[in-house]
Amino acid sequence: ANPQLFEAAFGHLQAGRISEAEGDFRRVLKLRPSSMSATRNLGAVLGQQQRYSEAADVHLLELRFAESAEAAGIAGKHLMRAERLAEAEAAFRVALKFEGPRFGLHCYRLCTRSKLACSQDSQCDRFVYAGPEGLNALGYILRQQDRLDEAQLFLKQVLELLPSDRQALSNLAMALQFSDQAAEFDALTADAVRAGIWRHRHERPIHLNTELPMRSWYTVGDSPLLREASVRLSDSFQKIFQEYQVLESQLPSEIVLQNEGLAKPNSWKVIWIKRAGSMEGCRSTIAPNTCNALRSFPLQIDSARFSIMAPRARVRPHCGQSNELVNLHLALRMGAASAIRVGDETRTWEEGRVLMFNDAFEHELWNNGYDDRVILLVRVHQSKLPQQQQNQLPPNNQRPSLQGDINTRTNIASLGKQRQHQEL
Repeated sequence: ANPQLFEAAFGHLQAGRISEAEGDFRRVLKLRPSSMSATRNLGAVLGQQQRYSEAADVHLLELRFAESAEAAGIAGKHLMRAERLAEAEAAFRVALKFEGPRFGLHCYRLCTRSKLACSQDSQCDRFVYAGPEGLNALGYILRQQDRLDEAQLFLKQVLELLPSDRQALSNLAMALQFSDQAAEFDALTADAVRAGIWRHRHERPIHLNTELPMRSWYTVGDSPLLREASVRLSDSFQKIFQEYQVLESQLPSEIVLQNEGLAKPNSWKVIWIKRAGSMEGCRSTIAPNTCNALRSFPLQIDSARFSIMAPRARVRPHCGQSNELVNLHLALRMGAASAIRVGDETRTWEEGRVLMFNDAFEHELWNNGYDDRVILLVRVHQSKLPQQQQNQLPPNNQRPSLQGDINTRTNIASLGKQRQHQEL
């Protein structure tokens, strides 16, 4: 292959000229189909554009040329995002064949601390998915498919290596909760709070910013920015709802499944307006009025979507990944028996009004009516909110110490082993 062509493609990628980089990498691969560097970089370019299924196919092609933990893990991540879960599971199982989880432990710790240091370590570049990264991914995939006992086995392997790993703890908590193992779930969350891994049994994010106040619900009185955001959405209610009705009737292909293993198939769907991490921004071509309401928003928007719950649907209890995010729900179409619980408090929606809560606090939703429940969900970063707010704790809970001891952490890792031995 022409080395100048590859250098040009790589230059485009580094400069952020994504479409030019994609074209050049494809031209390199036409000249030399077995070029691993061009294949890897083309997959990265497609991933940056959130074309996850195409990116996964490119990395699967790389995997056929040369099987490695790195290629399998990268393919697995894109397959997960493309919701091709069976293929993602197979890819991560390949990644874990290389050297075993303990070899990947150093790399997982390094890559969690610093992406730069991770990229500069040639061994970690190759083997990070052969450790806790791959085990966590498998646990998440299996939990999404309701294979809860299998998920627990992989997640407990992570905790044997890293007892305070929030990603494994979060997914294990959900697996225990969903399989009605209440005693083990309570023990896990209580031990994690005592160890300072989490601050409260209902606040269980993967990414925890301890400088932010601990709150479940928010009101317009908590911040001028939240007030402005709420008023802007409420004032745009009619236009946003009419726009949703047009999308529902004329562009049904935009309605996609919300598949996170939290609801029964086909009962929870979305229309994406702005995806988290998307380079394209708000999709004004399909939702100009909604995007106009979100333009120059007082808070930084992470994502926005129309969220649709079918009649008799329920979304299981879950926590968002970060306590830096606040969910704003603009109610568009409400059934008579739909509600949401956040922490220990249940509230109902009111058409044209906005509910606001911390995404990291455990929440569940249900629609016991006979019509779809539709909201506009706007997720914003709360790091820009005033920090003088006081912690808001649910009743009958004390603020936990942030000092954990090794015995508590070890108890978390060994949780449920008696049950596991009994099954064996």
